[in-house]
Amino acid sequence: MKKGFTLIELLAVIVILAVIALIATPIILNIIEDTRMESKRRSIDNYAHALETEIARKQLTEVNVTIDDAIESMQYNGSRVSCKTRRILKSGEIYLDNCSVDGEVVENYSYGERKHATTPMILTGETANNKISGYTLDKTGNIGLDIYAKVSGASHITYSINGETAVSVNPKEDKEGNTYYTVPVAAPYMSKSIIIKLYSGNTEVDTLTTSIKDYCNTILSNSEYSDSHDFIKAVVTFGSQAQQIFNIDTSNLADSMLSTPVDLSTLNIDLNYYRQFQFKTRLNAIDGLSFTATVTTDAIPKMSIYYELANSLNINDFIFTYEGKTLTATEGSDAYGTYYLVTIPIDYTNIIDEPKVAVTKGNQTETDIMSPAGYALAIIDRGYPESDMCASMIYYYQEANNYYY
Repeated sequence: MKKGFTLIELLAVIVILAVIALIATPIILNIIEDTRMESKRRSIDNYAHALETEIARKQLTEVNVTIDDAIESMQYNGSRVSCKTRRILKSGEIYLDNCSVDGEVVENYSYGERKHATTPMILTGETANNKISGYTLDKTGNIGLDIYAKVSGASHITYSINGETAVSVNPKEDKEGNTYYTVPVAAPYMSKSIIIKLYSGNTEVDTLTTSIKDYCNTILSNSEYSDSHDFIKAVVTFGSQAQQIFNIDTSNLADSMLSTPVDLSTLNIDLNYYRQFQFKTRLNAIDGLSFTATVTTDAIPKMSIYYELANSLNINDFIFTYEGKTLTATEGSDAYGTYYLVTIPIDYTNIIDEPKVAVTKGNQTETDIMSPAGYALAIIDRGYPESDMCASMIYYYQEANNYYY
């Protein structure tokens, strides 16, 4: 007579199998997810290789090839890849970041080598309660401060530039797990006082008063940070020129802060490199560009774009959008007549990127393409009074790129 399994034995086997499944399933799912994301990363690599090949092909017969020109003309049959940050480096290689594959964002992955500063420029804050552990120049490309805190339970900071209304900032975390808060400051305002207050809930726990000028002075006077002195010289030169052009401060910061002020006329600025980023337009002509100097609550530099329409056209027939957001066209006038103005933000690390403003008229949509670098070059080429500021902006970009990328 054959002996079968008892009910208890069957239940025991089922329980064991269930436990094994419970343990193994997350592991298997993680392996599947890792494999899926690795496939997307390889898709970005393949896309980048195809893009580099197309750039090289076009450069055989064309000059001033842009990365967008190559994207438009290349034949690529792989997964749909889109990258918000894309540039041709001076080495001829390309750099891609903030990419998505088939509509899904691929986080923490970029194509192309990106250098990082070896010596952190973090200064210890001399604060009343010693809760702010230090601060450093913001590494996103805008001239600002990253404030570090060592108090547990810190919830947010507020900052006030030159006595304006305080703005609240929530914490972020760097790759080492340190908590910090970013205080953005427009270049023309680098000598203005910045009051930073650290909070735990509604309770103020510390205060730091500083300025970009103070930060730069400290770095320049310390040999420990000698590898960053060229970059700081570029920050001071650009900030000094911007303050004078916008009549924020007529003093020359560079003369007072730098032992040897930068001679912009002798800078090794590759104008041909930047010439490829000059703005271009298709649907209707861009009449001109300008930088906006006003301090707003976000303190982020902006570029204003002028549109001049023929008499037969009505501004209300046009819709302007940038990164999915509708822009308001403001009417103005000068000695040359009526113009319409739209304004977009700038990240100075990405001044060679070409912000795309979509212009829609009826069922027709075209993209007006321009870049801060192209605008700066146009100013330099024409010898306008703002030429030195634009040259110093390019100089700042070059040094920031060398130091951080």
